[in-house]
Formats: sequence, C-alpha cells, structure tokens
Amino acid sequence: GTPDHVSQRGRALAELLLERTVAAIGTVDCRSHPTTVSILRLSRAPAVVLEPGFLTNPEDAARLSDPVVRAHVADGVVDAIVAFLTKSQA
Repeated sequence: GTPDHVSQRGRALAELLLERTVAAIGTVDCRSHPTTVSILRLSRAPAVVLEPGFLTNPEDAARLSDPVVRAHVADGVVDAIVAFLTKSQA
C-alpha cells in the first residue's frame, strides 16, 4: 500500500489543483474523490488526475476548444503546483 503521508500530500495537491483551476476557469467545483486508478494508488510521489472537463459533454468541449480557456487551466495548474511546493518546503 501507499504510506499515509503520501496520500495526505496527494490529497493536498488535489485540493490545491481543484481550487486554482476552478478559480481560473470558473467551472463547477467537482470535489475530488478517492479512486482506484493504479498510478494514484501505487505512486510514491503525490499524484493527481485532473479533469477540467469532458469532451463528451458539448458545453465542456466547446469551452475547452478555446485556447484562452486552456491557458487559464494551465495557469491554475501552475499556481497550484507552486503553492504546493512552497508549502511542502516551508
């Protein structure tokens, strides 16, 4: 299994990513959920799957086709990672 401190760090990273990407693109806040994805369960480092939308959803697909929206998603991800690393090293 994964050590407790890793899953806590992964959860902290997921929460920051959720907060920053929702703020960046103004989407609905879909809380993070535990998952059985192997890469998340087995990783020794904090790992997160971020889904800023679903291409099977016409509204999401239209929004994500806009390069400005994708840039905002990227900005939110960068902000979250910097905040996570800054907090981790404090």
